[in-house]
Amino acid sequence: MKRQQLFIRLTSLEEAWKLVWEHIPPKPLGVEEAFIEDAFNRVLAEDIYSPISYPPYPRSIVDGYAVRIDDVRNAWEDRPVELLFKGELRIGEPPGKISVGEGEAVYVDTGSPIPDGADAVVPVEYTARREEKVVVYRSVALGENIAWPGSDVVRGELLFRRGERLSAYHIAVLANVGIRRVKVFSKPRIAIISTGDELVEPGSILEPGKVYDSNSFSLKAMLERDGFKADRLGIVGDREEELRRIVEEAVEKYDIILLSGGTSAGVGDIVYRVLGKIGELIVHGLKLKPGKPTIIARVKDKPVFGLPGNPGSARNVYEILVKPYLYRMEGSETSGVAELEAILALPAQGARGRRTYQPVFLYWNTILNEWIAVPYEYESYMIKRVLEADGILVISEEEYAPIKPGTRRKIIPLKLVKKDVIVGEESSLLVEKAREENKRPLPLGSLTAKILFENNYVSSIVVSHDIVGELGGNPKIVEEKNRKILIVAGENLKKTIRVAWYSQATSLSKLQNIIIEEYREHRIIRVKSKTPSQAALLFNDNQVDIAIVPEEYYGLIERKNKIIHTETEKLLYITR
Repeated sequence: MKRQQLFIRLTSLEEAWKLVWEHIPPKPLGVEEAFIEDAFNRVLAEDIYSPISYPPYPRSIVDGYAVRIDDVRNAWEDRPVELLFKGELRIGEPPGKISVGEGEAVYVDTGSPIPDGADAVVPVEYTARREEKVVVYRSVALGENIAWPGSDVVRGELLFRRGERLSAYHIAVLANVGIRRVKVFSKPRIAIISTGDELVEPGSILEPGKVYDSNSFSLKAMLERDGFKADRLGIVGDREEELRRIVEEAVEKYDIILLSGGTSAGVGDIVYRVLGKIGELIVHGLKLKPGKPTIIARVKDKPVFGLPGNPGSARNVYEILVKPYLYRMEGSETSGVAELEAILALPAQGARGRRTYQPVFLYWNTILNEWIAVPYEYESYMIKRVLEADGILVISEEEYAPIKPGTRRKIIPLKLVKKDVIVGEESSLLVEKAREENKRPLPLGSLTAKILFENNYVSSIVVSHDIVGELGGNPKIVEEKNRKILIVAGENLKKTIRVAWYSQATSLSKLQNIIIEEYREHRIIRVKSKTPSQAALLFNDNQVDIAIVPEEYYGLIERKNKIIHTETEKLLYITR
């Protein structure tokens, strides 16, 4: 191979990535099965669906008394209500052990099942026990202090996608739903070689003109931090034949080689000469500071990265070039970027006097050329819900007022895919348009979509015409689609029924008044549901008695049911 002219034209980072993808694309190396205790920092090679709902049954999130809200509706400090103490239901005991009737209360611990008949829990600090009576000093709302079945995870729900890296929290979710083994991508085998006559091992005597080798140790530590394992193959002096032999041996055993030092164009810098003889030089020199003297080569179809000898430059190139390459090579869809600034699209409120870690959805907005963060609601007992987050907004103890939309804030990214989004109603229209435009669908409902669209935080939305009405911001209706909405109910409903309940941001919420009217003789317990697919899964699992689902999601329902109402709504796909 001819020796190419060097450093005549430096390569941009974007061009370097293009050349890498053309010559040595970072493809996954294979798939293997791992126990979850061995799966930390591994990348999933399959989609994971939950085999159970979590919580698996209604349970209390406080120590207190399970009651019927009708019995304590008027309770207050100056007019307490007395209830009959029925007994206790402890953690681990079956929920059918005891029930709550009219005028009764049952003591429950945090985590205890909710006894039959109860629809709220009064915290113990708002009660007093007097022999066989329980005195209640405040009222509670329907469902207050109850973690409903499936409020975090519904049986059959997609937990994690192929390509996600498993953190400690992912492992917790997997264990929590009973999954013990998962399929993961094989990890690349990595070798680190330091070059230079001036280098000596730490711990030895430092003679004049010598320096300690720090790069191989820092690279190994950063690799381990990022979930990889690497072998240090030692120090090679400035001798071409020795370096050639070690590199050729390494590419037979390892999947990727990291060289440190000897990458410049000087007389004593031998890495580019050796790699040019035994392989193909793809890049020699980046438009990067620090990190200009960087080499990327292919040797026997294996990637070899030559990092600068300067420790700061080596670290910089590892973080912005080698690390993203390894993530892709391991099957991950994220790049591992550590920090960024984003505009808040919705208000965020911390807990007074406590540092709050608020999960957010994160996406790249092509209108503003900015990262946008959308805070969303979650509860501390939820495990999977926080893992839906793309990042974390830290709200300090001193921030008592809500943070206003439009504010720029630092976000700790958890996963990062530089894609714009389409926001709106969960529907086939949302999924189809997201796929066509290579965008990410965010099913946050029509009203949220309207707010984000009118403030230029998104460029495309799918919304229900019925609840959105007129839009500002010069909208363009690209497509209209009618869809039928069904209200499905189980058979032989009891006096108390559970309904999958949507927030007012979702178009399906408008049909909830029909259920209230149709079942006005029943007591309705509202079980929160984020999306119609989740409502269908809750219905399958007998966690709700009635669900509102679009016809396109009716196929998800396996449980025997009857359709009690149908209605048609118009979905609009709107862009600028």
